[in-house]
Amino acid sequence: MNTLRIVAFLFIYVTITFLWLLYDRRNIFDRHTVREVLQLPAIWVFPILMLIVGLLLSQLYSYFKKTKNKYFIWGQLTCLTSVFFFFIYTFISDWQHDKQFGNFENNRVNRDNTFFQTDTAYQIKAYDALESNFSDKNSFRITDLFSDKKDTVINSVLTQMHISWFEYYLNKEPNKFLCAKYRVFNDTVINDYLNSDVRLNLDFNKRKAYKDSLLKFVDSLDE
Repeated sequence: MNTLRIVAFLFIYVTITFLWLLYDRRNIFDRHTVREVLQLPAIWVFPILMLIVGLLLSQLYSYFKKTKNKYFIWGQLTCLTSVFFFFIYTFISDWQHDKQFGNFENNRVNRDNTFFQTDTAYQIKAYDALESNFSDKNSFRITDLFSDKKDTVINSVLTQMHISWFEYYLNKEPNKFLCAKYRVFNDTVINDYLNSDVRLNLDFNKRKAYKDSLLKFVDSLDE
């Protein structure tokens, strides 16, 4: 065992840990995520732990005389192999989970995204109405959604109406984007259109362009 070997394996462990922490955050190419990962204690704690486990395994190999001169390398390679299979198992488990529940979980998270917190409850009602059209709640994935509200008169009473637009695609046609629009007032939910082709829906594209312009304006204020 020499210092060069220790440094080499420590570098390998740090690299593995770094890539794993990036994968865990599902945002590998974002520089803010990279900076955040580099500041985590785990980026150093886990590699050192793996190196120590490898050293213990090498001592175990040496004790039983299964190797003579290369016990250090065999211990570290055993540790690397164990970590590799653990990561492969985790990756496959994540893939299976995402296949079964990924769209459903994504949709439920995005369901609560509104500019104003007071609009959230109404958007949830609109989303629940959209979701009720699908027997398989994981069969569609929300890619964009936005809300608005306006005052209207219903039965001679001034009522505030909340409007929600949803963009999504179906698993069976992932390259075809659809849209839906719901109006909510009190406990009543009205559907204006459902499974409409985004490319042909002027109402949806008009509202989306308006929303995008607002987001650009807000981003310009933060710069």
